[in-house]
Amino acid sequence: MADAFPAEIKARLRDNQREFHLQGVGRGAWDLREATVTRFNFPSKESEGGGFEFANSESDIPWEWTVTSVGKSPVSALTIEVDGHPLVGLKEVAIPVGGHLKYVGGGEAAITDGTWKELARVPIIETPKTSTSGLRHFQILGPQPQDAAFKVELRRLGAKTRVTGRL
Repeated sequence: MADAFPAEIKARLRDNQREFHLQGVGRGAWDLREATVTRFNFPSKESEGGGFEFANSESDIPWEWTVTSVGKSPVSALTIEVDGHPLVGLKEVAIPVGGHLKYVGGGEAAITDGTWKELARVPIIETPKTSTSGLRHFQILGPQPQDAAFKVELRRLGAKTRVTGRL
């Protein structure tokens, strides 16, 4: 409505295969970032040992991750690692059935229920290193119930494009 998007950006936004993040930065101004999203299922044929390979094509781009419990039992006592470095460990709290463990930056990750209501926060052991480009390894370790299953989503936000419009 503010006529903030030029034609070339509108064309990219119409592509249903792409994802974007829009953040207001002032009256009539927004930062638009394209998101690169990688999704995995665990267990799967590709997830030997609870791990997945993903390409980090650009360095120094922040990324987020979400682990969603899709099994039949809550999941606790697990550790999530990237490239062998532990990021978060669940000890006293569990991811409920249908719930999520979500990291969007900073020193904590949130545990939410299936409706994204926050239930608890857990400390990040080590901040994920985003400066390494190339093939990376995301791994879920620890004892899990026999019926444990997860969906994992990794999101990396691209460079900001400032768009402005009239109000």
